[in-house]
Amino acid sequence: MNKRRVLNALPNGKHIKKYKDVLDRYITGQERAKKKVLEILLRRDVGVNASDKPLGIIALFGPSGVGKTELIKTLARIWFDDPLALTLIEGQNFQERHELSALVGSPPGYVGYDDPKDVKNRGPALLSQAKIDKPGRQALSAKVDKLEQKVTALEKSTVKVDAVAGGFVESQVIALRQEIVEIKSLFRDGIPSIVLFDEAEKMHPHVLQILLSILNEGRATLLNGEITDFTKTVVCLTGNVAHEALSKMACETQLGFHSPSSLRGKRDRSEESFKAVKSALKKSFGAPLLGRIGDKNIIVCQQLTYDEMMNILNTRAISELLDKLAKHPKKFELVIDEAVKKRVADECFRNPDLGARSLANLVEEWILRPLTFILAKGEDEGGIAVGSKVFVVLDESTQKIIFECET
Repeated sequence: MNKRRVLNALPNGKHIKKYKDVLDRYITGQERAKKKVLEILLRRDVGVNASDKPLGIIALFGPSGVGKTELIKTLARIWFDDPLALTLIEGQNFQERHELSALVGSPPGYVGYDDPKDVKNRGPALLSQAKIDKPGRQALSAKVDKLEQKVTALEKSTVKVDAVAGGFVESQVIALRQEIVEIKSLFRDGIPSIVLFDEAEKMHPHVLQILLSILNEGRATLLNGEITDFTKTVVCLTGNVAHEALSKMACETQLGFHSPSSLRGKRDRSEESFKAVKSALKKSFGAPLLGRIGDKNIIVCQQLTYDEMMNILNTRAISELLDKLAKHPKKFELVIDEAVKKRVADECFRNPDLGARSLANLVEEWILRPLTFILAKGEDEGGIAVGSKVFVVLDESTQKIIFECET
């Protein structure tokens, strides 16, 4: 009798870690949402997705600024090296029935039918095959160009290196060429695509009927008879349903404090928040569409905790500011005191409605804006000297942010 061994069904391993690292780099918290994106990525890689359904469905609901759209952009980053390589359908633009022509085109006989120059039609319908494939096609073409440029540069460099280094360069060239072949095979076998229905709860019922057809059959029929294949598409929905109920729960559980009782409350409230969102979605979407989306694909993104706010502040808002200033001709070093960071995080946590977006806004308002005026002045006017060290500190007496320079 042949021996059997237990297989590893845990979400680990080198291939999985690569995806996890990218997701963790761009998304703070929201572990369940990241796990769902990871599942979609792996299903496509191993080829176990259904042949008559979209490649994946992910429905993210929760407060503004908690990473819903950023998570979808991260999926685009992983596939295409471009966070904007997706088709965005904004719910606020499709609240009336007459606006549907932008999605599925005009029927034969109507003004603007099959006329890409018509103002109302504005070219191919948003849900046409050409339209949903275009972002990925352009991004992958740009990626191939960059890889080919790297190959050319490496091949030229082999002339100038010794035998050992030359062997290393050769292995790099082989790896790059293999990646180019894999990308080009997508143009033949079908480019994956991402369609994001943002603020989906605002959409007209006829749009939701189109969405139901896509999820049911993996395709959509346009009014000119053209059929769009969605079997290589990840269909994403985001929204802000049950906002008041979720905000109230977040306040009551005091997210961000890590006592055992508050952590227990957070788990209890996650079930309540899911029920609140599902109840609101049933009113907005109706039972058939909600059933097709499925509970496992509905993810409630929670309010950010204080620690998560601080992490985003350091790794995104401040890091991006420092990267921007590193290119300044005065070549100065900016040092932001911990008290200033805490002041920014405290302000955002007290007003959580905008979530992480408020962090970037405050960094710009409290640090970048006054720094702009300082940089516009000469050293004799209180400006910054070339190569100096600038400290951003909090004045203890006034609680205002001030700028100091080493003399």
